[in-house]
Amino acid sequence: GFNTLASSLSGNQVIQASSLIDKEVLVDSAGGGYFDGESMGGVIDLTTTSSSVKVQIYSEYGELVDEIGLGYQKSGDVEFEWDGIDMHGAQRGPGKFRAKVTALVAGEQVEMATKMSAKVDSVLLDSASNTTRLSLQGIGEVDMTSVYEIR
Repeated sequence: GFNTLASSLSGNQVIQASSLIDKEVLVDSAGGGYFDGESMGGVIDLTTTSSSVKVQIYSEYGELVDEIGLGYQKSGDVEFEWDGIDMHGAQRGPGKFRAKVTALVAGEQVEMATKMSAKVDSVLLDSASNTTRLSLQGIGEVDMTSVYEIR
């Protein structure tokens, strides 16, 4: 599983969080990610060993643009990366994409939870609720507590 980073942040939240600007973090974004012109990746939370794991990449308009076959994978965290080349061999430009991961489990395709890697653009403090939020490239704002890993 994933360890949550943020449960111990206190008075120095903004100072601590500002050190994350321009760094990559791993967050739960329902598979939403941003292809920066080089790569887009994440980590699959594979709950059981599977003989066939696949990652489908969709455009922000819902068009299936590529499929990555990862084959047999043991249960646990499984990393994946997409290079931006679609199923027709064309290089896609920067933009928002979504990764949907399925694994063959007991003869059925089961969707798996995915954490996506994203670059931190800025840090925001909500003084009313005393919470720190991160603005992530291509994903938008997320609560600091949704960060699972600094990459």
